[in-house]
Order: sequence, then C-alpha cells, then structure tokens
Amino acid sequence: MDSQGSPYLNKGALCSTLGGARICQLAMGCAVIAMVTHSAGYSGSQGVFCMAAWCCCFAVSAAVFFLDATRLYSCLRVSWDNLTVTWAACATLMYVTASVVYPLFFLRTECPYEGCEVRDFRIAVTVCSILGTLAYGAEVALCRARPGQIVVGYMATVPGLLKVVQAFVACIIFGALANGSQFSRYAATIYCVVVYASCFALTALVVMMTVCKRTKTVVNATSSVRMSVGFIGAGQLAHALVKGFTAAGVIAAHRITASSPDTDLPTVTGLRKMGVNLTTSNKETVNRSDVLFLAVKPHIIPFVLDEIGPDIEDRHLIVSCAAGVTISSIEKVKLLTLKACRLLERFPNDLDPFLHPSFQRSG
Repeated sequence: MDSQGSPYLNKGALCSTLGGARICQLAMGCAVIAMVTHSAGYSGSQGVFCMAAWCCCFAVSAAVFFLDATRLYSCLRVSWDNLTVTWAACATLMYVTASVVYPLFFLRTECPYEGCEVRDFRIAVTVCSILGTLAYGAEVALCRARPGQIVVGYMATVPGLLKVVQAFVACIIFGALANGSQFSRYAATIYCVVVYASCFALTALVVMMTVCKRTKTVVNATSSVRMSVGFIGAGQLAHALVKGFTAAGVIAAHRITASSPDTDLPTVTGLRKMGVNLTTSNKETVNRSDVLFLAVKPHIIPFVLDEIGPDIEDRHLIVSCAAGVTISSIEKVKLLTLKACRLLERFPNDLDPFLHPSFQRSG
C-alpha cells in the first residue's frame, strides 16, 4: 500500500503542492465559466474561442485530477507524466490567449448598454482567467525537469515544452489563415502554409508518440547498440539505483526494465512513475537488458539463477547486489565463467557513490 494513501486513493493528488495547483485550476475555471454564463456574456468568434478554451481546460483538468486521485491513470496506455505536463503547458497557452482576447474585445472602461454590472463581471472574468493562467503555469514549473533531478518524461524538458509552444503557435497561425486571409491567391503564401503544416505535423507526431510511449520503439529500431539495463527485483535497492542512474544522466528511464512478482509495492509505483518498464517475468527482463542487476535477497539468488540461466548470453554483464553472496558461489550454482558473462559484486555503504561507480570483483 502506498504511504500516501490507500491502494486506490492518492492523497498526494490533494495534499501536495501540485495537487493545490490543480485545485486552483479547477476553482478558477469554474468561476470563469459561471460568471460568463451568468452575466458577463460572450459573442462572436472571439467570445466562442474564449469560452471553448475555458470549458475545455476545465473538463480535461477535472479528468486529470480525478484519474490522479483514484490512480486510474495506471490503466491508461500512456505516459502519465508526459501527458499531464503536456496538457498543463497547452492549457497555460490557452488561458494566456483567452486572458488577452476576452478583455480586448469585451471589456471597456465605460459601462456597456447592458449596465455596469456586466462590466464588473467581465473584469472579474479577466482576473480569474489570469489567476488560472498562473495556476497552470505553476504546474508546468513544478513538473519541469531541472539539472540534477530525475527526468520522468521528455515533455518535462525544455525541448519538450517548446514542442507544445510550437504546436500551439501553429494552430494560431492556421486559425488566422482560415479567417478570410485568402492565402491561396499567391504562390508564396501557399508555400508558407505548406511549411507551417509540415512542421506542425512533425511536431504533433513527436508529442503524440511521446505521450503514447511509442518513442521507445523508434529508439530501439535506430539505436540498437545503446545499452539497456535490467533489474531482477524492484525493491528499495532497485528504486534507489534507478533514481541515481537517471539523476546522473547515465541512462534514460525508458531503457531500464525491472521485474517483480508484486506489482503493488510502493517502489514499483515509483519506478513506473519514473518511466521504467515493469514486468513480472524475470526472463523478459534478461532478454531486454545488456546489464543485469540481481537486486534480490541473498537466499533468492540461487532460484533466480536457475530461472534465468538459460537466457544469459555473452553480451550480458551481471551485477550482484546481494550481500554475502560471492561471485564464486554464483559461478558454482550456475557453472558460469567470466568468458560467458562477467560477474561483478558490490556492497555500497550508501547510495551516493553509485553516481560514480567503481565495481570490484571479489570472492
């Protein structure tokens, strides 16, 4: 059971700073929609755009909050961290645009024909929209990758966030072109539209593949020589080592696979949030890894070796993390030699030195 709540409820979605930002988003969105519907009003294409942006952001944000609070996001075949930061960035841009467009077209210093109450409501709508912008921006700032911290998703990095900005600006350009621009009258403007459309399509493809966890397939097809790491066992030790690897930039989380028979462990949940591939099959971990860490209890090592022994190949580098289990004892169990695979052993007193590992053969 997760320490932050029950197996089905995530208290962190409500009590954390990120949860507070999302609650503010919902509150501001609800206030804006209510005031516009009640008295502020909207009309024309500009008003429809603003109302559609506010309603869309509120609906999606409510769904994100619900899925995070109930942990149902784990049932989705998407990268949750990439999805949420992508949406937060997109919603920030939508709110910024609406916060500029709405007062520009609907707010005047003098009272409108409907009365001063309408003007006051429109001022309140603008203020709440700006506050909503800050709430979405806060989520982006909280999720953004920083030097020395774990990168849980590509979309949390500066290049990933710029992809969202590029796609949004392209949508603004397309909207302007569709509003009586008559760009088809000139060959030069047609060429520009083709360039915009091509760039937008590629950007949208990258974002969708990242959110849907399909970039790993491309990486494996084009960079098959790059190292992959596997962990037999997904407990505290594996979680700490993966955290150190990713924080130091040694390897990306999507190139790490961990196996555990218990998928409800808090450490398994933590590894999944980092972007690590989880499985219940030790053999699958072996087949997907070049470097294999035996991160299980010492008395389980013989049983693990009996299971994965036939799948060990010359390319594998085996790292034993089991205290008291020497390399020679492992060789005796499986009759493995260093020619077939190199067996290393390391017993760290703490996890900080792992950022600068120095493995020693012993036993």
